Amino acid sequence: MLELTLWYILIVCTAALAAFVAARAWEYVPARLFVLVCASLLLVRLFADLRDRAADQAQALVPATLSIASIAALDLLLLMLFAALFAPRWYEGRRPMVWIALPYLLATLLIVADGLSGLGLIFAGIAATPSGLRLQQARPGGSILLVLFVLSWVPHFALLAVAFFRQPAARASIALLLIALVVAQLSGSLGTGGLLQSLPIVFALAYTVLRTRLLLPTRVGIETAVQAMDDAVLVFDGRGAVAFANPAAQVAGLHEGADLAAVMAASESGHARLRGRSLAVRYNTLSDQVGRPVGAVLIGRDVTELERRERTIEEERSRLAEVIRRLNATQAERAELVEAMRQLALPVIPVLPGVLIMPLVGNFDGPRIDTFVHTLLQSAERERARLVLLDITGLPLLDTAGAAGLLRGVRATALLGARCVLVGVRPEIAQTIVGLGVDLDELATAATLQQALQRELAR
Repeated sequence: MLELTLWYILIVCTAALAAFVAARAWEYVPARLFVLVCASLLLVRLFADLRDRAADQAQALVPATLSIASIAALDLLLLMLFAALFAPRWYEGRRPMVWIALPYLLATLLIVADGLSGLGLIFAGIAATPSGLRLQQARPGGSILLVLFVLSWVPHFALLAVAFFRQPAARASIALLLIALVVAQLSGSLGTGGLLQSLPIVFALAYTVLRTRLLLPTRVGIETAVQAMDDAVLVFDGRGAVAFANPAAQVAGLHEGADLAAVMAASESGHARLRGRSLAVRYNTLSDQVGRPVGAVLIGRDVTELERRERTIEEERSRLAEVIRRLNATQAERAELVEAMRQLALPVIPVLPGVLIMPLVGNFDGPRIDTFVHTLLQSAERERARLVLLDITGLPLLDTAGAAGLLRGVRATALLGARCVLVGVRPEIAQTIVGLGVDLDELATAATLQQALQRELAR
């Protein structure tokens, strides 16, 4: 009764864990392998129970053989599960996992064939023992098979040991698995041990599968982001073949079968051209946790439009620079023209060494008064003048402001050591000057330029 209860407990726990893991992560390869492992464990116990309940040796032959075959299949499934969890590279390339699994499959088929056909290569039939009906080993085939069965577990423990030291993030799961496997092996739970001895392996495997499954959302999120990127992303495997190309890479012509030689060669310079498009390229080697190269990733950004815009901007910048240069030249010409007009409006004529004539023509208002004073002073200093003849014959009118400005220029010139003489003073202008209250001793006058020059020559 107790054994039957334990049997039901084993079935319920194993089936529940398998269903839970399958529901949570069926798309995950290790999860599907875990379900197969659970099924193999149940088959081992089922065939062993049928063997023990057989009425005679003939009825016990088939379940006994299938029980041993189920143990061999379980051995292989556990190796495949460990590889999927901790050595996924075993499934890459020319599918080395097929060659690794082949000896296990052949051994399983040999067990089934020998046990059911009675060839006697491995088993010598069913015999009654104190613990029940058991397959008897044939010599030397049975002994060889037993040794090979023990050695078949070396890849399991070696894989877990290597992963333990090279994958720090998986150490907790690997330690739990190693403990469960050691307990199962020591107790003989896979063959003749107690029913519940296989449960630690099941729980340890379920924990490991679900724990590694938690990494998938991050991986899926990364893949989704890469798929949505505008940049072209190309992933190469360890043999240099294209393993992944996102939609942007395919549009840009970066895909399996494309001529990537030029792109790979240009990756060092960071720039390449493909199908008439300009690409900014980055190439990085991918390494595993111990630093071994496992592939490479190439990221290319289509910068054709960016380069076209840069060229347009550069052309526009050059055009603007030319426009500014022309505007500056025009402005300089205009300034020169203004200066020429100013000089023509208030000309200064040297007639003798140190003698200047400055005719005033036109209106003599506010802006022109300031220009007059400035021009008069600069000319007197530049020419080292001692006499300046201010010809005001051409002034139609000289108001009070104009007369005050005229006198300001005369007085300022006197400070530079030059004497000013007003030439061509008409009666109305004379009245304006007298009205200002000017001291006539400081202001010399002459009726005409000829008179002023004769007076100067007579000195």
